[in-house]
Order: sequence, then structure tokens, then C-alpha cells
Amino acid sequence: MKSTYNANEADDHYRKKKRQCGRNYAIDGSLQKQVDRKLLQDWSPEQIHGYFKEAYHKPMASHETIYQYIYRNKKEGGYLYEHLRRKRKYRHNRTHTYKRRGQIPNRRSISERPDIVNQRVRVGDFEGDLIIGKAHKGAVISLVDRKSLYTLLRFTTTKEAPKVSEKILRALQPLNNGRFHTLTLDNGLEFADHKNISDKLGKMVYFADPYSPWQRGCNENTNGLVRQYLPKGMDFSNLTPQKIYFIQEKLNHRPRKKLGYRTPYEVFYDFFALNP
Repeated sequence: MKSTYNANEADDHYRKKKRQCGRNYAIDGSLQKQVDRKLLQDWSPEQIHGYFKEAYHKPMASHETIYQYIYRNKKEGGYLYEHLRRKRKYRHNRTHTYKRRGQIPNRRSISERPDIVNQRVRVGDFEGDLIIGKAHKGAVISLVDRKSLYTLLRFTTTKEAPKVSEKILRALQPLNNGRFHTLTLDNGLEFADHKNISDKLGKMVYFADPYSPWQRGCNENTNGLVRQYLPKGMDFSNLTPQKIYFIQEKLNHRPRKKLGYRTPYEVFYDFFALNP
């Protein structure tokens, strides 16, 4: 049965919505301390809002309100804005890409990868790539779990394939006790020694299709987060293992919207606690 329109109820509903419109929760007192603490840990306003809302199930300042608080802090001489993620436009270098791709012997295509990897129902299916420093001097290997977004970062002074495979092996071997299943890599020649990885770990290594970064979407997005700490054009020659570990821990203990504002660390290790 179709309900009838009631002018008085409609007017009350309108006035109620109007009173609520633009309502902001003030950022002061204990809330300000909590927000400041998370901003200094490089959490985004959206992550702060989502985490406290999910964790404590109570009203929380919107991410827009937190942004306004940061901008006011900046005008007053504060430095909270320095912890916001910088966004830079990604530039495609087709010539360079062409030279690096399509020359890896015995590569196994992503089309051969088991369907379970696409379903993201288990932890242990990693994506891998290289983040290059200025003038191609030094690079950071990034390995990201597709389900939990748990990230492993390793620094390498050279892009030579044997050295890169050695670094990957050292990163993944501690997980080769049921916590690692597959690895899907970019088509760079630095991964040409992939057979060494699969032989020593006893696991399959796959390669995404050329010019298809979306096939490693978790990895690409994580690389963008790493660039908050290692911006393009930065000289990697002075990087230390301690600095790389610091970045890795920052990312793994930062809540992610995709995970319901849980952290990659929580999702990764809770999965194995529930699935021994």
C-alpha cells in the first residue's frame, strides 16, 4: 500500500536534516591528542576517521573536518601538514618500458595462475616490483600480499637479476612455512632470475602482462604509499636497512580502508591464527 504524503511530517524531517547539516565534531582536548598522534604516524585523515569509527563505534570528526584542522594548524605555524601524503602525477616512459619488457626467458604468464589467487581468500599470494632511485642508482624491492596488503621492503644497490632474486629469497624464506604460496612480478629484466626463486622456495612465480599494471594493483598502490617517504627523484645511495624497515613498519601498522580500517599486520597474522 502506498503511503500518503504528510506535510507536517515532511516539514519536521526537513528541519531536522537542516539542523544536522554541516555539523562538525570539534577537534580539541583528548580527541586532538589522538588525532595529532595518528597524524604524526603518517595516517591520513580518512584512515583516522575510519579507524576510530570502526574500533570504538562512536561519532568521530569527519576526514574533511580533520583536513580543516590540519590547514588551521599550518596557518598557525604548525607542521602537521608535512605528514600528509604527497601526490605526484605518474609519468609513463614508453621507450624505457619497451626495452625492459618481453625478454624474460621461461616466464610463466599470469593467465596460468590458479583462480584461488584472484579470489583473495587466502594470505600468501604476493605481488612484486622494483622502486627505482634517482639515476637508477639503487632500488627498493616491494612485495605485497594481495589479501592483507602486508608489505615487505628490501633495498638493493643493483638491479642485476641474481642480486634481486637473492634479496627476494631472503624476504620470503621466513614465510615459506605455509604463509607464502605464489609471487606475481612485473616484467622488468631485474626479475629474469625468477627460476632461482621458484626452485629454492618450491613455489610458482608468475608475470603480469606487459603494460598491465592493474594486474598488480595492490603492489602499484603500495608503491605509491612508499613514495610518500621515498619521492621520485630521490637519491637512494644513502638509504639504510633501518630506514627501509622503518617505512615497512609504518605501512604495515597503518589502517587501510580496504581492510575495514584494520592494519595489514593484523589481517596477515590473524589469518594464520584462525587458519593454523
